Amino acid sequence: MKIAVAGKGGSGKTTVAAAIARTLAQEGVDVIAVDADANPNLGVALGLGPESAQIKSLKNELYEHDDGHDRSEEHDIDHLVRDFGVRAPDGIRLLQIGTVERPSKGCLCCGSHATLRDVFDRIPAGGRRVVITDLEAGVNDLLWAKPRPDDRLIIVVDPSQKSLLVGARIHAVAKELGIDRIAVVANRTESDADLARARTTFPGVAVTAIPDDPLLREADRVAQPAIDMAETGPAVPVLRELANRLWAEEPAIA
Repeated sequence: MKIAVAGKGGSGKTTVAAAIARTLAQEGVDVIAVDADANPNLGVALGLGPESAQIKSLKNELYEHDDGHDRSEEHDIDHLVRDFGVRAPDGIRLLQIGTVERPSKGCLCCGSHATLRDVFDRIPAGGRRVVITDLEAGVNDLLWAKPRPDDRLIIVVDPSQKSLLVGARIHAVAKELGIDRIAVVANRTESDADLARARTTFPGVAVTAIPDDPLLREADRVAQPAIDMAETGPAVPVLRELANRLWAEEPAIA
């Protein structure tokens, strides 16, 4: 199963992606987590702490050692995962696509997007392996990753109108790409009205409400994984339930 997680910046998509990844890994699933953001934070959300800043970015390393060209498609994908994947808590392997580290003569964004498309397309998933990708905020990365119809897309929104509008755009693009396996996470839901707005924005799509949780906010503030620090709050159990439901619904293993 491949899962792409998309949403507006600040909606909580990285927290959601990390919680799903950690939950599945704790259930014995082989999880590969891919951070597609040029300013990566998935490693922190998974629990790597400050050492996540030292992770080699796939695109950057290939660019430096391939005569200034990123030719990830010329490399065996299993070797890329082995060589660049960093072990995170619960045995997760984390890949970072491309990090902005310094000014460059080339376009770091375009190179990172191209690497994302290649890696997301070729990285194997199935059986007891899940690939979960935290996309860059907005719609653009979805077009680059270009999930297939049998992949899953999770759209993360918060109750703000801006977040819902971005989520609606992502949903429209996903439908144009032929993606039907879409779930919506309404994060930081404080009332029935918040949930109702999300359901109105995404008619016919299953919406999971994640309650607003002070423990989740505190975990984010101190850069600790929500799955560890906010276990006793109202949000993490719902995220765990969502992860287990996604796994149980996967046709290949159901």
